[in-house]
Amino acid sequence: MDGSKILEWPDLRLLKKSKEIKVVDRTVLSIIDDMICTLDKERCTSLAANQIGQNKRIFVVNMSMLSRSDEEVDSKSVFVAINPEIIDGFGETVSAETCSTFPGQIFHVPRAHFISFRYQDTEGNEREMNASGPLANQVQYMVDALDGCHLLDTLPAASRREAIEKFSSRKSEQEDIDELYAIYGGD
Repeated sequence: MDGSKILEWPDLRLLKKSKEIKVVDRTVLSIIDDMICTLDKERCTSLAANQIGQNKRIFVVNMSMLSRSDEEVDSKSVFVAINPEIIDGFGETVSAETCSTFPGQIFHVPRAHFISFRYQDTEGNEREMNASGPLANQVQYMVDALDGCHLLDTLPAASRREAIEKFSSRKSEQEDIDELYAIYGGD
């Protein structure tokens, strides 16, 4: 498997809330394999399924790319979360984040420093986990992406309009650009 192409904003599929997975089956495991190949090929820290055009609630994190990892997760592995849900968070930090769907853009995003979240593993088992620091940032970022909320949403209105124009210039479909202005340009 070669991995998939990562969608770039303003692809409207990135704005849709991802669908919950009812059963972890071969199709889901195949999507996860493709995500891991894409993660490796593109040298990403994390990847949500919707970033490769799969409308499923799955994300993967390359733990070796984080500057530190939580004790509960092997730092040489890829962490997989199916149907993730953040239960609680506290403490505040501002994270400098980049995203493959917004090439060359850096976003400063307020995040909870400590979180508790629930997810299913690749065998369909329900799990709960606490995370802090870089892993907590990645989990929050991925859950936002799966909910159709992206880093662009964190920008002030004027900066958001400027980013829309910058990234929309790569796209020739005026209908999509008008829809993006309707979503983001009205603040």
